[in-house]
Amino acid sequence: MENKGTKRKIIGFAAVSITGTLCHFVYEWSGYNYAVGMFCPINESPWEHLKMLWFPFLLWSLAEYFILKRPQGFWMTKCIGNLTGLAVTTSFFYTYSGIMGNNTLFWDVCAFFLGVSAAFLTDDLLQKAKCATKPQAQIIGIAFIIVLSVLFMIFSFLPPLIPWFRDPNLLTYGI
Repeated sequence: MENKGTKRKIIGFAAVSITGTLCHFVYEWSGYNYAVGMFCPINESPWEHLKMLWFPFLLWSLAEYFILKRPQGFWMTKCIGNLTGLAVTTSFFYTYSGIMGNNTLFWDVCAFFLGVSAAFLTDDLLQKAKCATKPQAQIIGIAFIIVLSVLFMIFSFLPPLIPWFRDPNLLTYGI
C-alpha cells in the first residue's frame, strides 16, 4: 500500500513539474490569449511564475481527489502544501537573487523544483499526521484555494504596483 502512495507521489511530482514548466510557455504559444494568461505566467515577474506551481498542483489535487478515497483533511492539506511550495519558491528566489544581486535561469529552475518538492512533502506529512480533519478545516481549505486562484486571475490584469508583480525585463505590470 505504501508503495502505491510513493508511486503516486513520484508521478504527481513529475506531472506538476512538467506541467508547470510547460505553463511557462503556454501564454506565448496561445497567441497571448487572456484566458490562458489567467492560469499561466504572462510575464517574468516572481508572482506570475508562482502560477507554474499553484495551478498544476491544484489540477493534480483534483485528479487525486477523484482517484483516492477522499481522505479526511484532504483540501486543507493540499492548500497548506501548495502555499508552502509558493513560500519556498519565493523565499529561495529572493534569498539567492538578493545574495547574487541578480537572478539566473539555473537558480530560478531550482527555486521552482524546491517549491514543488516542498508542496508534496508538506501535503504528505500533514496527511500522515491526519491534521485538519474537521469539516471546518476542509471548508477553510477550499475557500482559501478559491480565493487565491481568483487573486492569481485578477492580478494578471490588475496587479499591485510592487516589485513582486513587476516584470524585471520590461519593467511592466500585468497584461
